[in-house]
Amino acid sequence: MHLALISLVGPGTMQTRLHGAIKSQLNHISPKADLPEELQQEFSLLMSACRDADTASDNEAEYCARQIVNLNEKMHDARH
Repeated sequence: MHLALISLVGPGTMQTRLHGAIKSQLNHISPKADLPEELQQEFSLLMSACRDADTASDNEAEYCARQIVNLNEKMHDARH
């Protein structure tokens, strides 16, 4: 998840960065194996909502990026 955040702040358009975060980082996460139970459904919903990052509007891409950041914070909190 941390590497997805790094992708979001790299070079390129918001859509390009979001695509990179999803395709190169988040697609490799298996919710049942990799996430706490309380975050599995939220992650699955995020992936469904943000799967078309390449064609997302600026508002849609920003929403998805914010959701990734929020989920990362929740994962951090769940571990501590």
